[in-house]
Amino acid sequence: MKKLIKTIIFILLATMALFCGCFTGCFDITHSFIEDGDFKYYYIKDEDCYAIVGTTEQGLKQTVYVPTHFRGKEVRYTSLIQTHFGGADVYALKVKNCDRLYFSYLHNAHSSDYYGDVKTVFLVNSSENYVRSAISLGRATTTKTGYVTATLYDKIIEDVLSSYQADSFHEICDYYLKRTIFKNDEFVEERNIIKANTSYIFNYEGAPNNGYFFIDNYDSESLIKEVPYEPMRKGYAFVGWYKEPECVNAWDFDNDRLPKFEYDSDGYITNFVETKLYAKWKKI
Repeated sequence: MKKLIKTIIFILLATMALFCGCFTGCFDITHSFIEDGDFKYYYIKDEDCYAIVGTTEQGLKQTVYVPTHFRGKEVRYTSLIQTHFGGADVYALKVKNCDRLYFSYLHNAHSSDYYGDVKTVFLVNSSENYVRSAISLGRATTTKTGYVTATLYDKIIEDVLSSYQADSFHEICDYYLKRTIFKNDEFVEERNIIKANTSYIFNYEGAPNNGYFFIDNYDSESLIKEVPYEPMRKGYAFVGWYKEPECVNAWDFDNDRLPKFEYDSDGYITNFVETKLYAKWKKI
């Protein structure tokens, strides 16, 4: 009888161990991470898209571009939360001493899109779900400046002025919101939300994201130093960037410069101009 009881107990313990191991394994998604170039990806089957769930060592750069696609699928997220009985694991884009972080127009805003120190973030997505994310940049503990599209900026202003958050910003102007940070009654630094002065436009009817593909920001009479990755359009090949929607004059990145800006005593532009570059397409 004792031998039978021991056998039953052994079988029960073995079954529980097997069950727990399998059950825990169901929640372990790290084996499905795909390392490629600068990032670690995870395929979200339900949405048929990818999420960036980490950064490789070579991806820890001063300038980080979040890609629009990976393996022919859209990259919509830069964070993923894995819930289980033990709690939750958060996987996200990692930045380290990053000067400029560019999110793509396909990116969906979450509360923890990245972790680490970054000086400047560019948010080109113009949807409503980005309003709160953009406002949080002006209030964040790590990010000092967030650049946004003209479309998103208008939505942010509307949201700020219609809520208590207007009191959080010390200046609300045509193209920037400034929040001055104080500590122990002393000035520490400024945190800003600014309308980007350089925009790349898809330039075709029915284009996504209110027509915005990419944004950047440069100083007065500056060359555009870094050209973004090429846009994609089904059935068309991208030809280049032009100065007007009709695509008559190509932008010369070696010689063409942004307009001359005038500044006030605080260093803010008084004659803000949004320079738009338009994509040219060739049907294939």
